Amino acid sequence: MNNSSLKLYGIFYDQETSKSIPKGMTPLDNINGPSWLFEAHPIHHYLSQSQPKDDEWLGFFSPKFAKKTNLSVSDIKGMFNKKCKNSDACLFSSYFDQAAISLNVWLQGDALHPGLLAISQQLANLSGYEIDLKTRINSLNQTVFSHYLIANGKFWREWHRVVTIYFSMVKSNSKLFQKLTPHPGELIPIHAFVIERIPSLILNSGALMSTFDFALYTKQFPGYSLKNVILKEIDHCKKMFSNTGNTVWLSRYQKQLRRYQNIM
Repeated sequence: MNNSSLKLYGIFYDQETSKSIPKGMTPLDNINGPSWLFEAHPIHHYLSQSQPKDDEWLGFFSPKFAKKTNLSVSDIKGMFNKKCKNSDACLFSSYFDQAAISLNVWLQGDALHPGLLAISQQLANLSGYEIDLKTRINSLNQTVFSHYLIANGKFWREWHRVVTIYFSMVKSNSKLFQKLTPHPGELIPIHAFVIERIPSLILNSGALMSTFDFALYTKQFPGYSLKNVILKEIDHCKKMFSNTGNTVWLSRYQKQLRRYQNIM
């Protein structure tokens, strides 16, 4: 694949974060965007102005990308050239450990932001996804946080469609619009956390293919080799249980989860 078909954007929220955009990313201005929507607003605004073609790959990254993942633009481009050819999205998730140990991102999110699961299920239903989010099992190739991914036009057009539906939900429901959730040191609207899980919803549909590189994920915890080994095994158990329905894999997942909790 040719890097010329890949466009990377670095989102900035003020003058300070505008200076932190790494070389190789095009600045994407969100100074006047609602701060409580984080990266969702500038991505949606961009896609509303310019709908990408199928073979056009885009990535939108917040200023904390390097800090959260220990990855660089070179890592993104290397992944693009090596592993993205047969996929619609390639993932560089932050907090991949939370994605690995949780059965899915909606249960994980609901524990931190009560009400998120029900809101996300309503959105899934309205968007035409026949997925029970309460029982769905995510493996890492279907899961991403912080919108840290690159994807082709098919993915981003679907993302824009679903996010637009969510904005309509919020505008038509004053109770939902005012829904707040805990965030370090404050209460903020829940919407960014719902939208953050929309890529995982899309990837769980089975219509699009995605991939990740565990070697890149382990850069988040370079000094925790045992931790990484257990996380990889946890993810494998979830994937096998999801694929086979054999409860032996669920038991192995639970065993590895306890092992992980014991080293934390």
